[in-house]
Amino acid sequence: MKIRIDSIPDEGLHLEETRPPAWWTNFPELVKGSDIRFDGPAMLDITVERTGSQVQVRGSIRAAIVTVCSRCLKETTCRADAPVEVFFSPEQPGEDDEQFEGYETYRGDEIDLGEYLRGQFALHFPSRFLCESDCKGLCSHCGADLNEEPCSCEGEKFDPRWAELKKLKFE
Repeated sequence: MKIRIDSIPDEGLHLEETRPPAWWTNFPELVKGSDIRFDGPAMLDITVERTGSQVQVRGSIRAAIVTVCSRCLKETTCRADAPVEVFFSPEQPGEDDEQFEGYETYRGDEIDLGEYLRGQFALHFPSRFLCESDCKGLCSHCGADLNEEPCSCEGEKFDPRWAELKKLKFE
């Protein structure tokens, strides 16, 4: 997704685009098929504005992800959102490669937003997905789905590996 600097009008450029799963090259597990996948294309909604040689990009990336709930293991569709806000400046000769957060550089007369947008989405990608925020999950002993039925386990649930700790007395 390349943007030519001289093609950005004075009032800015608003882009609403979709990207297919194959575009997300930094997410091979989403592209190659596994228990997690995109549910349709990702939506990009960004505004690009230019002030002299500086370019500001802001907006959001949204996608629906089909995966299993981390607690109850049922298939669920969740929404992943990533905000986008960055300033691009022309690269200066001899400039240090170290970047400040929210600032990037570009070479020549265009900016390739693809790598940056994929990176922003990766940074905001959830580490786990839940079918509902209050999902009760599965009983660790009998495997019952606690969202649908109460646990049928009898007595105290205790892991025997911790038996020695149970003997400790605290005052």
